[in-house]
Amino acid sequence: MDDSIPQFHIDPDTGAVTTQMELDYEDQVSYTLAITARDNGIPQKSDTTYLEILVNDVNDNSPRFLRDQYTGAVMEDVPVFTSVVQVSATDRDSGLNGRVFYTFLGGDDGDGDFIIESPLESS
Repeated sequence: MDDSIPQFHIDPDTGAVTTQMELDYEDQVSYTLAITARDNGIPQKSDTTYLEILVNDVNDNSPRFLRDQYTGAVMEDVPVFTSVVQVSATDRDSGLNGRVFYTFLGGDDGDGDFIIESPLESS
């Protein structure tokens, strides 16, 4: 048996395909295995099929800000809803697992003095 894809093992008796190591969606989202079955006849006969394995994403990455620190300044007499600073973070996970939401630490927003506007709302 040729183990050219070390992430998987095929039991030679049952044909069960099992993982041999952890898989990470962010490294590879799918695998295609060429599986060949051979008999012991003379002449020996064989057949090959292909198995596609899709890796499902789990929430295993933390969001990361693009900068370590953000600084903003605002004059005391600016109109309400004036933008002070824009922060940005990304998450390597896919779909809803990779969606980033922003809140103030502990939920304290200065008693309503500041708001966080979602990029979807600003369109």
